[in-house]
Amino acid sequence: MLARVEEVDAEQSGILKVGCVGGQRVRLSAARQQDDGLWLADAQTLQDDEQRVPPPSSRRTVAALSKAIESLRSQGQHPFREPYRLNDTGWVANRWCEILPISLAASRS
Repeated sequence: MLARVEEVDAEQSGILKVGCVGGQRVRLSAARQQDDGLWLADAQTLQDDEQRVPPPSSRRTVAALSKAIESLRSQGQHPFREPYRLNDTGWVANRWCEILPISLAASRS
């Protein structure tokens, strides 16, 4: 499964809010926007990352993410689907990337 649509809502005319759950990872290329505003891209499926236990030097990073998750949950926000995989370096790194404000310019370097 590449993705599953879980929620669709037309909050206002011309705006469609779609909530999806990702499945298999993909790399997008050749992104283009049609005249009607719809974005299209070519997609290539990627293998899952090998699971690795975070090294001792990453304990504070893992603990900080755990604390951030709990703080968000206490505010009624659920940014990540359970189960949380705090014992997987790749999962931890990817979740930080989702919640940190990283500019598009920084991601291109």
